[in-house]
Amino acid sequence: MQTAWTAAARAAGWARGTAVAVLALAAAGAAAAEPVATTTALTARPTRTTLGEPVTLTATVSAAAGTPAGTVEFRDDAAVLGSAALLGSGGNAVAAGGRHSCALVARGAARCWGENRDGQLGNFSTADSAVPVAVRGLDRGVVKIVTGEHHSCALTGAGAVLCWGFNIGGQIGDGTTTTRYAPTPVAGLDSGVIDIAAGYTHSCAVTAAGGVLCWGANLNGQLGDGTLTRRLVPTPVTGLAAGVAAIRAGWQFTCALTDEGRAQCWGANQNGQIGDGSLTDRLVPTPVQGLGAGLSALATGAAHACAVTAAGGLRCWGDNSGGQLGDGTTTDRPLPVAVRRLARGVVDVAAGGLHSCALTDAGGLKCWGSNRFGQLGDGGTAVRLQPGNVRRLTEGVAAVAAGDWHACALLGSGGYRCWGENYSGQIGNGTTGVDALVPMAVRGREFGPVPGTAVASLVTTALTVGRHRLAAAYGGSDLHAGSQSPPVGHRVLP
Repeated sequence: MQTAWTAAARAAGWARGTAVAVLALAAAGAAAAEPVATTTALTARPTRTTLGEPVTLTATVSAAAGTPAGTVEFRDDAAVLGSAALLGSGGNAVAAGGRHSCALVARGAARCWGENRDGQLGNFSTADSAVPVAVRGLDRGVVKIVTGEHHSCALTGAGAVLCWGFNIGGQIGDGTTTTRYAPTPVAGLDSGVIDIAAGYTHSCAVTAAGGVLCWGANLNGQLGDGTLTRRLVPTPVTGLAAGVAAIRAGWQFTCALTDEGRAQCWGANQNGQIGDGSLTDRLVPTPVQGLGAGLSALATGAAHACAVTAAGGLRCWGDNSGGQLGDGTTTDRPLPVAVRRLARGVVDVAAGGLHSCALTDAGGLKCWGSNRFGQLGDGGTAVRLQPGNVRRLTEGVAAVAAGDWHACALLGSGGYRCWGENYSGQIGNGTTGVDALVPMAVRGREFGPVPGTAVASLVTTALTVGRHRLAAAYGGSDLHAGSQSPPVGHRVLP
């Protein structure tokens, strides 16, 4: 199920989001490594404005290994215009679905493992695999991969979308309901897409213009077009033609994160997962109440959702039958509630079937909720109604994803870990039928450090009439060195 980021991803051509779990294993006693070098680039849009017109400044910070975290300061010569938190794309590289998982390796090649009865591994087969297999035709150039219940989708660097697997609802988006056993182009989405999401039997995309398109099953209004009509090709979401940075899909509902960091959801609402205080399905995007602006990440599970606030706190809402909202109860919540022990320091979140996981600014992972198959990674199977540490992953984690009953993580040093249910080999350690109660290494010689990109944005109206030299400065972190962008010119007219 899915995770998201905000703001000027469009200017950078990236979008953050996907369904993933977590894992990280640092060698005990290993010496601290030197910070990884970064590069920072800045864009200002539009390039020329009139006095008082808003200017969107977008800083993109890249590293050869790991996703940079921290803040960026925006400057006009020596004057500070403001700062913004980096929103990373590390989560693009790992995804956890119903009983399968996918990840990106070197050169942007796609690999999947686990259940394959509907072709969701994309290798033109229906045989399950307990180790990663190559997705046919995607040996390079993929920038994001997402997983639904029985299908998968990929976003290429050229902005094209391809999907494969089960297609009963039309979730592949090729105009048919024919199951596809290898990546298939989504109709009309051969370029210009910055984010994608995969739900139970529907899929969605965000365009470079910030518009949202969805396709597939629509029994609960999860396509957001004001109807309950199934759509076999991408269809515009009502009211979201622009201004959206990221998209997330749950089982039968969908949520979007706007450029302002606001959350809107639509579709099924039997557990309050829309977050508007009701239990009424919504056929068009509806604002989540009580969160305001400035959200930095968003995730959707089976029937619950979570968001990271501007202060680094965590709020969740919807189904709580497994304790997945982390408020110490099992009571469903139709409005966002605070997750215990996570009032600050959260940088990303993943939502699964009946569990949730959070990535902290220290690179550690915490999970809570149902634990029947060990999906909390704490070595046991006891339910947790509030966050607890994932064993061996208290540092060094770059991204996390949560599936129905398992989770996976990308390590900053490279490599993937998965834990939880392993009925179909979705842990990726070469076994099936034996659940993993702690993170296990995913087999594969191709796994190594994964490059990361993070984006921060600031909208300002403070520029005076005249010419300006704008720059962005990344302050660095324990894992990544700071860097400053080359100056960018901007002119303000009277």
